[in-house]
Amino acid sequence: MKSSTYRKYNQAYYEEIVINNEIESRVAQNYRERFLVTAEDIYIVFEMYCKEDYDDEFLRTPKGEINHKQFIDLFIICLRNDSFKIAILIYTCFLNPAEDMTPRLMDILMNTIRESVQFHEQKLFYLHQHFDVLSIYQMNTLIDIY
Repeated sequence: MKSSTYRKYNQAYYEEIVINNEIESRVAQNYRERFLVTAEDIYIVFEMYCKEDYDDEFLRTPKGEINHKQFIDLFIICLRNDSFKIAILIYTCFLNPAEDMTPRLMDILMNTIRESVQFHEQKLFYLHQHFDVLSIYQMNTLIDIY
């Protein structure tokens, strides 16, 4: 089980147990209502969702406690872990692409292209959408990657 690799028993650990063991929906909902209350707890679980690409659970969990900067951080986690189902949800619903896609995010995106060929079309979509953000150095790096 993936949750056994967590070093701390936090909300993400137990949430992954609930997801992977297909706990009855009523019990899972009771757990979420009781233990996923504070913004910090919800963010910890969202980090786990982004690492493992649990898009259904991401959609079901209320996002009112999460601020804009945290959504950018979650988007970065998705990019680094090839979790593009959640990445596209965050990109379309919670980010302002014109302002939030920075050269730093483009560097992270290019590193993911170099490291993994999964979801290559999705990565190219982000590159083409924000080609104007790339610096000359980044364009040269992109040519080297391909």
